[in-house]
Amino acid sequence: MDAHWHICEQGGAGVRVVCDFLELSGLSALTGASYGTQQAFQAELERQIVSSATTLREVLAKTMPHRTLSIVEDETWQDGMRLVAIEPVSNFILLEQASAARSAAAWSQALERGLAGFKVTVVQGISDEAKGLLAHVKRDQGAHHSTDLFHLQHEVSKAMSLALRRTEQQAEADETTTKARWQAECAAEQAYHRQHHGPGRPPAFAARIDRALEAYVQASLARERAQAQRWSPGSALSARWIIPMSSSRDKRKRPSSCRRIWQGARTPGGARRGGGPF
Repeated sequence: MDAHWHICEQGGAGVRVVCDFLELSGLSALTGASYGTQQAFQAELERQIVSSATTLREVLAKTMPHRTLSIVEDETWQDGMRLVAIEPVSNFILLEQASAARSAAAWSQALERGLAGFKVTVVQGISDEAKGLLAHVKRDQGAHHSTDLFHLQHEVSKAMSLALRRTEQQAEADETTTKARWQAECAAEQAYHRQHHGPGRPPAFAARIDRALEAYVQASLARERAQAQRWSPGSALSARWIIPMSSSRDKRKRPSSCRRIWQGARTPGGARRGGGPF
């Protein structure tokens, strides 16, 4: 009895799991462990559960005081469509009925049968936003309708997702633009040093590259923030990598600015960057 109750009724597993349990535990030496034997026992157990539930509903209907109820309603799809309603505080199943339709009329007729004999008044229905359920709760029951959490979150997500995606796309475009500008400044410095130049002050490549790199880093962080806001609104975000910066006022001799930046930069995965702009 306990094996069938816990494994099949509470755990949702099949009779074959009970058979395996009896074999592995050694209890098959004391009781029949074949599928036919255990399937017959399970069928009788379920018949007794339904019979007891019917008896208890009748007793409860006679003895309970009048109550106001909130009900939770939805369809399930095992062996065809079933209309299901429960009382969420006690988890008492008020209705579980096979149905060919889920219209307002089908729901109201089924609930009327499910509540027959009970001294209750339905004051709130909780469900999705299906038209049949809305009409059933508001029009037929005269009750307040509340949207279930899943569908409420889904509607909020639909309302926010387009704006958040546009922000993310703009951040990605800004990152691409600033990266190209930084790479162009690096390439300009390299091209300058490959040619011979006469006396005179060279262009301020270091300052230009530093500014371009800083803009690229900020754009990368903005893109990460936009992605985090889209997928996990409100989550804290820290930079995933840091690129060392140098002061453009440093007049001492130093390696090429681009080479210095490449050597100090890190990829998003944390590996040190070696050969060129990433």
